[in-house]
Amino acid sequence: MLYDVIVAGSGAAGTWAAFGAARLGLKTLVVDVGLQPKPERRLEQNIFELRRTDINQRQYLIGDEYESLHNLYQPYLSPKLKAPRYRYVIAEPEASMRIKKEGFDALQSFAYGGLASAWGAGTYRYDDDDLRKFPFTASELDPYYDAITREIGITGTQDDLQEHFGSTAGLQTPLKLDRLAQRLLNTYQRKKKYYNARGIKLGYPRLAILSRALGDRTACAYDNLSFWQPQLPSIYSPAMTLDQLLRDKKIEYLRDHLVIRYSESDTEVSVETLSLKTKTKTLLKTRRFILAAGALNSAKIVLRSHDDYQTQLPLLENPTSMVPLVSPWHIGQPVERQSHGLIQLNLIYQRAPGEEKVQASIYGYSSPLGSDAGMNFPLAIKAVMASCKYVLPSMLIVQLFYADSQKPGNYVQLASDQRLVTRYEKRKNLGKVEGEIIRTFLRAGLVSHSRLVQYPPPGNGIHYAGTLPMTEDSTRPYTTTPQGRLAKSQKVYVADASIFPCLPAKNHTLTIMANALRTAYNVAETLRP
Repeated sequence: MLYDVIVAGSGAAGTWAAFGAARLGLKTLVVDVGLQPKPERRLEQNIFELRRTDINQRQYLIGDEYESLHNLYQPYLSPKLKAPRYRYVIAEPEASMRIKKEGFDALQSFAYGGLASAWGAGTYRYDDDDLRKFPFTASELDPYYDAITREIGITGTQDDLQEHFGSTAGLQTPLKLDRLAQRLLNTYQRKKKYYNARGIKLGYPRLAILSRALGDRTACAYDNLSFWQPQLPSIYSPAMTLDQLLRDKKIEYLRDHLVIRYSESDTEVSVETLSLKTKTKTLLKTRRFILAAGALNSAKIVLRSHDDYQTQLPLLENPTSMVPLVSPWHIGQPVERQSHGLIQLNLIYQRAPGEEKVQASIYGYSSPLGSDAGMNFPLAIKAVMASCKYVLPSMLIVQLFYADSQKPGNYVQLASDQRLVTRYEKRKNLGKVEGEIIRTFLRAGLVSHSRLVQYPPPGNGIHYAGTLPMTEDSTRPYTTTPQGRLAKSQKVYVADASIFPCLPAKNHTLTIMANALRTAYNVAETLRP
């Protein structure tokens, strides 16, 4: 069978590339490993009610294999990804061949819906400044941003961050803030000149979490389940769009298959896949092939297809740090029981016009386990256990994301054993912005210390990009054209974050989805008169 389009991957890029291709009437096949969560009893009550009454809570809070205690004896992993019911998102089939990590804690997903099955739901538009190294402007993405906003439901409002986050058209009203976040926002609004003079702007986040029902999806229940129960109806995941495409029979879906390589002829592309069940290989035929397996896997497929073990492809990611802030007046207060548990506020730091922007997400501490923060307290273990109950309700976490650009020491390369090598040099001179945040928020009654700031190793920002960057020069190998076509190819396109020539300090998932939809339209134009 000859397909019009085969899409590799079902994450944010793959799903929206398939959505666009199907909407334009193209015969579309999605090839995917498609790991799913185990069939378990769904959690329906507030997590604090479950912790008070459920005798089986250990299974989903700690895990049968002590998954939630991962960071006590393994390299750092974000709280949501180490939670027992979310571990399927980063599980790796044996046939995938684990990445060789050289200074870069790379994570990849073979889940149905990809890494966005466990994301923080931050959905931010790129502006012209963010896209200054891209071969197109924000106006080209705006129609796709608008379409996705209508489809998935995004909350936000017009405030001081609108100039960075773009149009508010189609947004739902913001989610309710936790009391500490609301207090911080109120303080900022009263003393805006003080904060702005120090390069700080604060406002509501843009979140793909419903504040009112949309279709058959219910609004946010403020039940603190976001770290423990996958597939909550209020939090968007690409898996929801993929489910709808399959229910409407708009696409075909091949599960349990890993894309290995491709080859191109004058008339078609042959895509080689490996069945994870039978260990046999299959050759699929298509008129156009869209790579959307993530920046690491797409790069690996391209290098394998060219049997290239020499070339080093660029690697981008958002270095991150975490600043704890404590409100002494809230120590000992009751924990926030009615919360969605994800981003409460966003912060933009830009000391002077033209300087690099840093974006931060501000979280309360209601949903994760207390041990995730307590293990970083500078106290003996007994003192940590005693203090967590009183200190955590008074704590905000500021997670900073830094922009990234191509550097010679940061790259991926295919090894002779067919594994992908990821190398990334640790960013130096971090700490200046963190110090500014600590000093500035003293005015809001929030205290911290530079020694409490955490700097996760490279790779833990989990925003990977740039391995097959877009450029106007279509003669450069392993780059992509402004339309998404792989250089020196006629029928192979790339729709994921591989195409980013730079990585702004923003969650890039919404832009991945918008550009994937744009790429599908570009592909359709090549297939129709």
